[in-house]
Amino acid sequence: MSDFAARRKPNLDIPWWARWTFPSSRFSPGLLVVVLMGAPSCREDIISPFDEVHAFVGDIGTMVTVEWVISGSSPQLSWVEVTGFDGSERTVDAERDADGTYRARVFQLEPNTPYHYQAAMFRDGYIARSAQKTISTNAVPQVIPELNVEETGSGVGTDGLLLTVLISNISCPVILDANSDLIWWYIQDDEDLAATRALLSSDGEHVLFNSFNVDAVFPSEEGDTGTEVGESYIYKVSLDGSEISVLETPMGHHDFTQLPDGTLAYLTAEFQEHEGQLVRGDGVVELAPDGTVTQIWSAWDDPELYSSWFPSQDFVLPMANALEYVESEDAYYVSLGQIIGIGTFVKIDRGTGEPVWLLGGETSDIEILSQEREFSHQHQFDVLDNGILMFDNGLEIDMDSRAVEYSLDQHSMQAEQVWSYHAEPALYTYAGGDASRLPEGGTVISWGTAGQLDELDPDGQLVRRLNTQLGAATGYLQWLDGLAAEP
Repeated sequence: MSDFAARRKPNLDIPWWARWTFPSSRFSPGLLVVVLMGAPSCREDIISPFDEVHAFVGDIGTMVTVEWVISGSSPQLSWVEVTGFDGSERTVDAERDADGTYRARVFQLEPNTPYHYQAAMFRDGYIARSAQKTISTNAVPQVIPELNVEETGSGVGTDGLLLTVLISNISCPVILDANSDLIWWYIQDDEDLAATRALLSSDGEHVLFNSFNVDAVFPSEEGDTGTEVGESYIYKVSLDGSEISVLETPMGHHDFTQLPDGTLAYLTAEFQEHEGQLVRGDGVVELAPDGTVTQIWSAWDDPELYSSWFPSQDFVLPMANALEYVESEDAYYVSLGQIIGIGTFVKIDRGTGEPVWLLGGETSDIEILSQEREFSHQHQFDVLDNGILMFDNGLEIDMDSRAVEYSLDQHSMQAEQVWSYHAEPALYTYAGGDASRLPEGGTVISWGTAGQLDELDPDGQLVRRLNTQLGAATGYLQWLDGLAAEP
């Protein structure tokens, strides 16, 4: 979608000027000219054909559903008009149920805000509107970590929405608008499970997010593989909150992605015994829409991959913590965020499950020509046309995390640092973090456990900085042009 749903005009079978509103108490020459030109008349003084016009706030507190019944013959078109007290306007086409009820869902409203609404229709050359009513959206629930605008910079931002996860003792997928207001949320209130990633589904109708037991990621001192507590799921929540389904993803953790055909791919923890010790590795598993499960890749199938680290710390191989699918290459990119040393990325051919190359670390296949420092313990990333943008957590000794971009030539097998961004003052993130390039060239950064979100313009100038309450974290990111679920 190239524009916000808030600004989109309905898909009309009548000219757009048919929706002009003219005061019923006046008849001007201007109106006469329009009528003579063939435009439909706007008759708001006739007997209203609308029955039972009402609205309610859905399970998602900023989504309003308006329903109405129209007496007489069916109109060519019917819609709802929503107006904010600030003068903002929204027009959304309605769908007609089998019982004759017209229904329109309105998304992207501000929380805890009153709005006027009225139903409208076009029939027999006339436009009619119902009486105007008022409804208020819900406030953001207090259990969701508070997100405050700490700083507004001089840069010019990109229109769009930001989908992420706010993490405290519970995890809450949220969508923020350009004003930094929460316009969508869902509360996953199981304190034993954590979420790190939320995505808009490929059909644009649902929000997907993971939910997994962090204790299952590492084997315990007693040698427990975590399989007894290895709960892991992907939730699928409709944008209006009316439909919720849960998919099991055994031993899944940290990250997942969705392919264009709806297939889900996720990271899994895989435990094996090595020299008398239980060691955790990683894999990539696909879950097709028909329920078929396919193992795409396992770190255990390529011992050379980890030869210089084995075992690294707490009997955990360099931990996979982020996953991306690149459709043009039919390949997965996996971040192996080595806990105590230099990090690595592995590119995996989806068709064969074989590693294509490694970037970073002692076994790197790609030569890095220049960089200010080696990336380490990195997390989420963005694969660019000729490069890779990542969140580099860095080592504790540095106490300076950053977003960093490398050019990447897969023919010459060479890479080079071309850009980086450090917070001022320096900010260290021991877990999580994401850096993503925006459509107009800007960058958005999640500082993970530091609980900060930064948006930069294409010149690297700060547009806005958001901070969560103390002890909360921000998850991985997805930038959205808008929500396309309104009919």
